[in-house]
Amino acid sequence: MNEIEMLLNRIELEDLYSIHRTCDLDFEPPLSSRTDIGEYCRKLLKYADIISANVEGNLAGVLCIYANDLQSRVSYISSVAVLKGYRRLGLGNALVGKAISLSEKKGMYSIKLEVGKNNAAAQHLYRKFGFTIEKENDLTLLMVREYNGR
Repeated sequence: MNEIEMLLNRIELEDLYSIHRTCDLDFEPPLSSRTDIGEYCRKLLKYADIISANVEGNLAGVLCIYANDLQSRVSYISSVAVLKGYRRLGLGNALVGKAISLSEKKGMYSIKLEVGKNNAAAQHLYRKFGFTIEKENDLTLLMVREYNGR
């Protein structure tokens, strides 16, 4: 059985960049078509919380979330990336579950994310956690999960 370790804000820029670069084409549209991945990772390290999943000591996945808007109390998952060799181990579930807990702990009322309209697997994952479609355009869906009592 694979040992999975979840860490919060304990990742180096090089590792964050590497996983986003490796998973670039898994984003829809590709991350590199929308932003400079190096700049994006520097911004994430500065402003976001980063949950990393390590399997047997190897970085296998990350989830980056902004849960710091104390006025709107809305958190935003910016990216979820799991390396191909580690998929189907439940890392997506573990990362999203940790993000929801972290967001609630920080006093947020809801959590949002954007997902590619054609990314059925990711949509299925988010729906399992109670995310619903708030808005859509030609390429993406904006999904939201409200917390109990809100």
